[in-house]
This record gives sequence, C-alpha cells and structure tokens, in this order.
Amino acid sequence: MRRRLSVLLMLPVILFVCAVAASAAVPDTGFHGPRWSLGPLVATYAGPSHADLLFRTNDIMAVMSSEPGTRLADFETGTPAGLRAYWSYRPALGLAATYSFSNYSSAETFKPLQWDSARELSTDLHELDFTVHYGLDFVRNQKLLPYVGFGIGIVMADTNLRIDLHNTPGTHVDDDDPSSPLLPDQHFDVGARDTTLAYIGLAGLIYRFGSRVALNAEMQGVMGDIRQTFEYAGSLQHIRPSSSPENVADWGLNDILGGSYPMDLNGVRLSIGVLVGL
Repeated sequence: MRRRLSVLLMLPVILFVCAVAASAAVPDTGFHGPRWSLGPLVATYAGPSHADLLFRTNDIMAVMSSEPGTRLADFETGTPAGLRAYWSYRPALGLAATYSFSNYSSAETFKPLQWDSARELSTDLHELDFTVHYGLDFVRNQKLLPYVGFGIGIVMADTNLRIDLHNTPGTHVDDDDPSSPLLPDQHFDVGARDTTLAYIGLAGLIYRFGSRVALNAEMQGVMGDIRQTFEYAGSLQHIRPSSSPENVADWGLNDILGGSYPMDLNGVRLSIGVLVGL
C-alpha cells in the first residue's frame, strides 16, 4: 500500500517532467510574469455524495415505522474556499498547489416507533491538490493564457452522523407498568475520519491585469471515493428495551451501522481566484 501511494504521489512530478520536455517546442510569447504567485479562491463543487449510507438510513427508518416519505437527502452543492500557490516554470508551463476546505450537511427528523429522531450527516472536506498546467500555444495574447492540466488530490473527509432519540410518546421503562420511569432521551455522535487520493483533469485560464495581478478561473473534473467506517449499535434497544436480543441484533429490524460506506467524490468543480505575484 505504501509503495502504491508513493507511486501515485510521484504522478504530478512525472507529468511535470513530460510537460517540460514538450514545452521546449512551444514558442515564447514574449511575456514573462512573476515566477511565483499566491492567492485565494472560491469554488462550487457538485459531486460529494454519501448515497450508500443515506440509503441504509432511509430504508431502515421505513422498516422501523417512521413516517412514509421522510428521507434524509443527499448533500447539496458545496462551496470550497482555499489558497493556491502557482509556480510558472515557463510562460506556458506551471505547477500549482491548492488547499481547499468545504462543508456538506443534510438533516431530517424521523419517527422510529413514534420517537422523534433528528439525524444530521455532516462532512468537512479538506483537500490538497498538486496539478500541472500546460498553456495552449495557439493563443498569442500576453494577457490571456488558457491551459489544460492533470494532477492528484489528497482528500481528508471528517464526517459525523448525529443521532438524537427523544421520547415523545412517553414510553416507560416497563411497558406493563405505567408508574415506572420514562425512558430517557439519548444522543449519539457516530464519526469517521479517512483519507484518500483523487484524480483531477482540468481546463482553465489566467488573465493578467498587470505584471503582478491575475484572475484565475478553472474547471476541474474530480474522480475518486473515500471509504468511511461507521459503528452504531442501533436505536431499538433504547426506544424499546423489551425487544428480544435477536431483534436487537437483526440488521433488518434495527438501525445498526457497521462496515465501510463509500463517500463518492466524483464531480465537477468550478473555481475563480486571484493570483498575486511574489
């Protein structure tokens, strides 16, 4: 695994070396901007999805007699914000390193066996990308540089599933004894933090306002997924303690979570930012 990871991490370097060789045949446009640039960016990212985990949750809530049609929806489009460092090796060839952060969440309230159960799935996504940019030499404009490129991203997903169980029907500890105490409310945080590699193809442009300030717009296609493990013993034993051990252990009757649930990273990301020459 470590050997494979090392090979994958070398991919941007390999691409950069190949691009350097290819760039030798590219005519110099005569424009020479700053060698190093740094600046903030903001993006829109349509892609991250926890579909398998949501399907499991929605399906078992229906089995546990939650209200029909109540479903935990998938993540909406995110808004990553970050910082990009750009190194211009030649006018038409560069290497970029970009850090970005984005948050995704979805919430719904179910009613398993008449208990109110608010559930919120949230993910903080941290990403560090290394990409090679190769300028398109058919443009002879000193201010505008369109480019294409490839790269990899190191992605860390910090996900939390918050589960609340509220005893709204007034269930007693002993179902046969109304004078017994009410079952207490419960709260659980089921977390997972994992890292993976994503592959990136991109196209963009750099528009220079002057010798040191430029606008950078870029569209990326992202491919990858990250496996996250969630362990939850289920709600049945809390909301109906008279349940038999067989039912408590039954994945078809209790909302147990275990094993690996993939978070899909495949999607399209459009970013816009400013690069300031150093």
